[in-house]
Amino acid sequence: MQITSSIKNLQKENLKLKGEISAVNSELQKLKSIIVQQRLQADIEQVGDAATRYGNSVQKSVDFLCEDHHMTKNFREEMSKELDNLSRKLEAISTRVDSLDAAIDDLLKYSFQYNVKIIGFPEQDEHESSETTTQLCLKLFHAIGAEGVTKNDIDIAHRVNSRRADRHYPRPIVCKFIRRLAKEEVTAHRNETSNLNPDDLDLSADFHTRNIRIHEHLIPKLQQLLSETNKFKSTHQFQYVWVKNSEILARKSSSSQVFKLKRMADLDNLKQSLVSNPTQD
Repeated sequence: MQITSSIKNLQKENLKLKGEISAVNSELQKLKSIIVQQRLQADIEQVGDAATRYGNSVQKSVDFLCEDHHMTKNFREEMSKELDNLSRKLEAISTRVDSLDAAIDDLLKYSFQYNVKIIGFPEQDEHESSETTTQLCLKLFHAIGAEGVTKNDIDIAHRVNSRRADRHYPRPIVCKFIRRLAKEEVTAHRNETSNLNPDDLDLSADFHTRNIRIHEHLIPKLQQLLSETNKFKSTHQFQYVWVKNSEILARKSSSSQVFKLKRMADLDNLKQSLVSNPTQD
């Protein structure tokens, strides 16, 4: 609960800072607009003044232009200073936002480190209790061979909302373990879900157990990175993309280099390296 409260407080502060960034950006845009308008007005006035002063003495024209130039120069210097101040303020806030983003990610990773996410396990009823969900998890874990996992190893198991709008699909389960070893035992056997029979889980005979999958529970940023990496896998003929210890791994073939992806920039760098060296394996 303490971690959850800390995350919420950091997210609230981060949202406030992002609002400040938006406000500073608006001020910058206004200043830039003023500068552009001032330059246009100065150009128009110079053209008009040149026609008006056509018959005047050369000295008066020179004096006027010098004064006008001096005023314009002062204005631009003041605007330049204001732009510099706003830019520094924006940079300071952006640095703080980046720091908070990193702190939030670290707390989320810590909170998620003992979790697994189970996809495709049918719901018992619309208001499935945490106790019922826990028993379903234990039944699944034992069926795949993780027989050492007990109820005492599970902190909580509950259904979470799915990104799918179709309610025909069961909501995913998040199972939070107390012991790291219990989670590791489950993840070591997770591929065994493909060998399950409906009877193993007391499900109807026509249920396709291949729909049940056990995944690492990733923080939202890593979920997005995994989604983009899977798209990359399809377009660049990579054979493997998987997750281990909250790291996304990609490999073109069983004998090629393994790429570790922790952030979107890593995926961008991988894409760029393939453009620079298309034969990279």
